[in-house]
Amino acid sequence: MNILLERQSRKPIYLQIHDRISRLIKSGALKSGDRLPSIRSLAESLQVNKLTIIEAYNVLEADGIVSARQGSGYFVSSVSLKSANLESTFAPAQNVIITKPGKCSFYEMYTPLVQAQTQPGMINFGGYPRPPKDINIIARRALRQDDTDFSFPTRCLKDS
Repeated sequence: MNILLERQSRKPIYLQIHDRISRLIKSGALKSGDRLPSIRSLAESLQVNKLTIIEAYNVLEADGIVSARQGSGYFVSSVSLKSANLESTFAPAQNVIITKPGKCSFYEMYTPLVQAQTQPGMINFGGYPRPPKDINIIARRALRQDDTDFSFPTRCLKDS
């Protein structure tokens, strides 16, 4: 199997391999039931690590394009190519909140994380717990009890 790799490309090698095999299947060069090259032989011919081939084959399998048979290797799936997902969904685009480097206060870092947590389907990897629902009441009470000069942004004190 001849696969040309762009080693200087920003696209990972395993995805380049995935894309090339997908195109070979879509074009009919590889047909249903055809055996793909062994992990070892393809890794040697492409001069890549075996783990790179394993990852490419795993993504192809996750997409339903190929299937693994234990002890036999990987084969082009018998599923209709029209129903198979030839575009990889293995690594879908994700929106990530990353703070810019430089001086940033705790408030400036914490606020976007709290706001993001209110979005449906959001998973918090920020390391900060969700604030209690009555945070505004707690903050006002703390400010009334303390005589020190403390400035608290008013947008934090809005009632929910």
